[in-house]
Amino acid sequence: MRGLAREPLNQAVSKVEDALDGDTGVAALAEAGSEPGAAVANGVACAREGGHEQPAPAGAKEAGVIDLSVLERFFNDGDPARIRKIAALFIKDARETLREMEVARQERDLTALGQLGHRLKSSSLMTGASGLGHLCGELEIAGRQNDWVHALRVLSQLPPLVSKIAQQVERETA
Repeated sequence: MRGLAREPLNQAVSKVEDALDGDTGVAALAEAGSEPGAAVANGVACAREGGHEQPAPAGAKEAGVIDLSVLERFFNDGDPARIRKIAALFIKDARETLREMEVARQERDLTALGQLGHRLKSSSLMTGASGLGHLCGELEIAGRQNDWVHALRVLSQLPPLVSKIAQQVERETA
């Protein structure tokens, strides 16, 4: 981890620790023997400054795809079965979170939508689904800023994105 600025790394590690505290999908990664710092060091963490999204790290995949090499680097054990299993758990958790988001939307609970956005953002970024993670970060901000218009705009993009990610995982791990 030589060469990384200490403050951004500390902030990124803090984000990973928050994720481990609040997301069962990420907790499953931790229990499987991962090292959160490895994912952070590989540029997975979403950098935000003053509520404005920063450019994606060099080599980041475009929205709608998952970079499975993030999981491969995360575990660093060359076990494709493990990658397939963790990716499947991520997709299952993402779909469940989408169902919870729909309930929150129907109940007009923007605070819950923002919290769910935070949860899905964390696991998305740690598994290589950076496009989904960035959108969830926008949902999280919309929740904090009480911005229903933006929240609904972002929310409408999530289900097709998760489906696209699931299709890619199926293709690449078959």
